[in-house]
Amino acid sequence: MIGFNGGLIGADRTTSISAAVGVWTPGEQIKARRTNVWPVVATADPYYSSVSLLLHGDGANNSTTFVDNSPSPKTIANNYGNIISTTQSKFNGASIFCNNTHMTYAANTAFELGSGDFTIECWYRGTTGADYSAIVSKGLFENTTGAYALHFRGGSNLLGFYLGSTDSNVITSTTNIKTSGTWNHVAVSRIGNSTKLFINGTQEGSTYVSNFTIPTGGILSVGKYYYGYSGDSVTGYIDDLRITKGVGRYSANFAVPTLPFPDA
Repeated sequence: MIGFNGGLIGADRTTSISAAVGVWTPGEQIKARRTNVWPVVATADPYYSSVSLLLHGDGANNSTTFVDNSPSPKTIANNYGNIISTTQSKFNGASIFCNNTHMTYAANTAFELGSGDFTIECWYRGTTGADYSAIVSKGLFENTTGAYALHFRGGSNLLGFYLGSTDSNVITSTTNIKTSGTWNHVAVSRIGNSTKLFINGTQEGSTYVSNFTIPTGGILSVGKYYYGYSGDSVTGYIDDLRITKGVGRYSANFAVPTLPFPDA
């Protein structure tokens, strides 16, 4: 409620950004905003209708319920050990923990990116992981010509974007975040014939210029390369995983999100 002096009427003021309640004068509100105390509300996503998957990783510790907040929510087909963890989080006190484990979603046209624009992104905090372990991938088990993967390359451990249409990594990062133990925003974005890889809002590797078409078919895996091999899962935390079909969100370096991705 707005007070007579323009402040917000509620409980006593608090310096928590997650609960900045109380009676705030206009001057106090300005000061709180400048010092990052006043909470900033996420604006609506203009491309929300194009979001194929949105996993915040929120929930109770050790929960195995993973809510998809996309416009057309999907449920996991199989869970091979992933849990919600409150040990680490980028937002909202929880994230998806992959302890050399993964989960899968059934084949869905929403995951078929074809020849159009797209964006795959999330926050990732890695601790370890096998060669070729993937944050997210799509393809057929035991099929080396799968669709795509955002994964860590063997040997170098650098993040790469793999395309089954070429059976190769078409972009490779220069920064090793696989075992960094810190949160990093990672994104791959295609606009037209240009596909770019970003870490913490900065483009890494060369722009892949091609009018490629991503092969269809196969399941989507979170935390694992789509190969059927047992050792290709990451060990780390994933927060705010979002796949946007039909929209390339990033064409150049950008400021990384400071709030969870909006649900509308």
